[in-house]
Amino acid sequence: MNLTIGAILLASIPTFVFATPISVDQYNNLWRFTPVASETSGTLNLRSINANDRHFWIGRETSTFCPLRGPRCPLGNNTILDVSGGGASLDVTVPGGQIIYTERSGALGFAQAHSITIPDGSLLSNFSVILGDYLGLFKFNDGGWLACPTGTNGTAFPYKIFAYLTNVTDPDIPRGRETSCTGLDILAMNYTESSPGAWEYI
Repeated sequence: MNLTIGAILLASIPTFVFATPISVDQYNNLWRFTPVASETSGTLNLRSINANDRHFWIGRETSTFCPLRGPRCPLGNNTILDVSGGGASLDVTVPGGQIIYTERSGALGFAQAHSITIPDGSLLSNFSVILGDYLGLFKFNDGGWLACPTGTNGTAFPYKIFAYLTNVTDPDIPRGRETSCTGLDILAMNYTESSPGAWEYI
């Protein structure tokens, strides 16, 4: 599924998100945003997409760490992404940053802090944000995304995020194939705070 920013999509989004135009650093061509799911069934629609355990999820809380104390630590309670020049990263303070990549399986992942090691076959480029007036769509290879259920004992949550590929296989998907997944778009919701999203995501 590949939604467009049209009347149906906009009607499903609360009006408060339109209060401020999306932030665009024109000098650095940098987009900073909170990722939010958009899909038509309603089960996952407008749920936050969070960084946790080196991957991105619907139904898991954002997971962060800060070695500092008090006000020197960013809040770290939301997942914030940066996209620039075809690459993507998490919005962090930690030296060296944390890059985002798409694994061979299609899973959207992020690097551990203080490390440039990523899984073999992962792709670091072809990320983009297609901008509307007040929100955008986060893309990989100009395509949409899949949210795949990983729950056990009859539950679907949490859902793991994958690029929309035709051959998704991952040990975290109990059903073992992409037919159990839900197609969605990822909204790029405006993030205007001056502070980073977190010291580091874990």
